[in-house]
Amino acid sequence: MSATTINSDDEWWRKALNYMKTLSPSGVELEIMGLVSFDFSADMQENSNHYLATFLKVILECVRTKNDADFCQALLNCCLKVN
Repeated sequence: MSATTINSDDEWWRKALNYMKTLSPSGVELEIMGLVSFDFSADMQENSNHYLATFLKVILECVRTKNDADFCQALLNCCLKVN
């Protein structure tokens, strides 16, 4: 998700969470593994962990709203295991 999408849509994190719910367990793990960027372009030099940080913001918003706590805990566990 781009920064403009995040800033313009208050519910951006729900879209990401709903997408993750549609995936199989192995699909979720693959998506989380893909958060680590090996893109060495000028944009990514500023924040090489942009995608990982955005994913963690999804988890944070989920916790703040007390929405899908079990699913978010499973996502966080997978993220910690993979990364």
